[in-house]
Amino acid sequence: MKRTPRGPNKGYAADRGSSPRLVDRIRESLLRVCAARSPADVTETLPRRAIHSVAYRKEEPVSDLVQIVYVSRSTFTCMPAERGIEPSVARILTQSRNNNAKRGLVGALYFGDGNFFQCLEGETVEVDRLYATLLKDPRHTDLKVLKRRAIERTSFASWSMKYVPLDAPMKALLRERGLQAFDPYNFDDGAVAKVLEMLGAGRNLAAGNAIPQEAAAPHIAPQALRTARWALAAAMIALLIAIVTAVSVWF
Repeated sequence: MKRTPRGPNKGYAADRGSSPRLVDRIRESLLRVCAARSPADVTETLPRRAIHSVAYRKEEPVSDLVQIVYVSRSTFTCMPAERGIEPSVARILTQSRNNNAKRGLVGALYFGDGNFFQCLEGETVEVDRLYATLLKDPRHTDLKVLKRRAIERTSFASWSMKYVPLDAPMKALLRERGLQAFDPYNFDDGAVAKVLEMLGAGRNLAAGNAIPQEAAAPHIAPQALRTARWALAAAMIALLIAIVTAVSVWF
């Protein structure tokens, strides 16, 4: 018996009338998914059965950002400042800026009278992971979190670690609070908010090559990472559409 050649309109697909319609439905659904702009559009586009039968990972919410403010006491002997920054603090800044940029973290730092005041912002998992590492750092001790809150956007988006000398403003704040030295352990919520405001408005200090400029360590925003993941998912869906189309033409 001579076999009938298979083509776009003959053979297996022609014998089973439901197959072309099934392929068309799959292709149509995938095209809609590829054109979707958000996970919400996908759930409205796909049939309910597909939503329940396919494991779908939702985009992480934008609110998965956290800000912590912590203080600590240095364990090193303070040396005369070089170009406005104590040498040990300069080395800490260099390391922090490099590491934070890789983790997508931002923040600001103030150092005075042997005490650190630091703000960290970023994805909750990354902030908590870094803080766990900081607890083991021998260069400081007595770590204490003064503030922790969920945020919708970062306050220091352009700075992997901003360093601001606040000599005159800080002296004014200390006089207002009746303090003789910079001791952030005695700060209330109002004082913490004031220091954060000063850090945000102050000018970053970079000391030569010891403290790299922010352009050398660009910050990749969490939103940009989510957008990249969504673009990758769309590309994979487009590839699947091409495969389904090729299969339908072959059979």
